Amino acid sequence: MWQSSTLSLKIKLDLYTSLIVSIAIYASETWKSTARICQQLDVFHQRNLRKILGITWKDHVTNMEVLSWTGQQRLQGIVAERRLLMAGHIIRMPPGRPANHAMYGPLVVVADDEVQRRLGGPHLKKTWWTEESIGTASGLWLQTGADGELLLPIVLSRTGGSKC
Repeated sequence: MWQSSTLSLKIKLDLYTSLIVSIAIYASETWKSTARICQQLDVFHQRNLRKILGITWKDHVTNMEVLSWTGQQRLQGIVAERRLLMAGHIIRMPPGRPANHAMYGPLVVVADDEVQRRLGGPHLKKTWWTEESIGTASGLWLQTGADGELLLPIVLSRTGGSKC
């Protein structure tokens, strides 16, 4: 389908975005954000965009050129935006809701040798909202972004809401 000359580039990109990207990043706002996951998302995205454009490794085209030609964003940027939207939603929830408690509540971590798990059962896992990753004090986010700004105003401005 990507090599079809009867479909325009816009239609191919619309199909790719609606059918493939939407499935690939389904529920991505709940994923643990690691460098490996971000890299795998971008590799997947670039590989598919290059197939759509008919670019091979011999053409020596950079990833940024591919993104600019197609008008697409990096998938890790889309996932980060979705995570911010979900964080803003949880911030505005009333206290006592399970998601709000999971975000602001204490993280209980028990050493592996203190717990007997069932044979073949899952290992203990930490939640993806930890105090180290977002920092909490008096209900405010204290972890700073790359440029030193507080995250709470950034989340609220990008999600279009206020913490009321």
